[in-house]
Amino acid sequence: MPESIDTPNGIFLKPADTTDLDKQMLVKSGNGSDGQQPTMSSREIAELAGKEHRHVLRDGEVMLKALDLPVEGYVQNWTHPQNGQTYRELALPKDLAITLVSGYDVKTRHKIVVRWQELETRRFQPAPAVLSRMDLIQLALAAEQELQAERGQRLQLEVVNAELAPKADAFDLIAASDGSVTFTQATKVLGVKMAVLTAWLNANRWAYRQNGSWVAYRPQIENGRLEYKEANYTDQKTGMPCCRPYCHITPKGLAKLATVFAGELKRAA
Repeated sequence: MPESIDTPNGIFLKPADTTDLDKQMLVKSGNGSDGQQPTMSSREIAELAGKEHRHVLRDGEVMLKALDLPVEGYVQNWTHPQNGQTYRELALPKDLAITLVSGYDVKTRHKIVVRWQELETRRFQPAPAVLSRMDLIQLALAAEQELQAERGQRLQLEVVNAELAPKADAFDLIAASDGSVTFTQATKVLGVKMAVLTAWLNANRWAYRQNGSWVAYRPQIENGRLEYKEANYTDQKTGMPCCRPYCHITPKGLAKLATVFAGELKRAA
């Protein structure tokens, strides 16, 4: 039967297996994350028990003396985070911490047991790897390369979108147009002035002016960009109905012009 020890805060049981090695052991504070034996401070025990630390410290010293253990071997200093002053506290291993609270209430003992389970779990977790300067440089380089790759992808998408935008506009124009259109109708669809359209057609050998009418270059007719349509009208001099071919822009030609003028309008903006 373990021997009991009276303290002002209650009775705790003296461990039956205390050895000379226990008496000689000097305990330092720690949570066990480095693989060493974890300890619990008297200050933390006081917080979990809802008691003043000076009372828990007193009980701990009484316990250590009753167990014939060197009190100073379990003492460590704690620095107050606000005033910077140093205070005395105990750092107790599991057996002594549980012995200390054995005379406390059930809720306090339970809190201490749960806390020890956390400390023991953390003890066996691998310590974080210590990275060398070269490791940090390589990680930074890899992150920079990944960032540059993402920027390159975004830039490539922007270029592709810029190339596709005029084509999309061209497809919209094809869908909006009902077959071939006159030059005048084309200017409204393309959003350009007649002088701009005809100047481009002339400069790029699509059509030329002859006797007041626009005449298509044969290659543009062969490739399906321009065509002629008959236009019916009444001769003002004779009053007779007449028929005359007029140059029209096909949907294919309109799509090509849309890509051209969409790019020029974008650059002008």
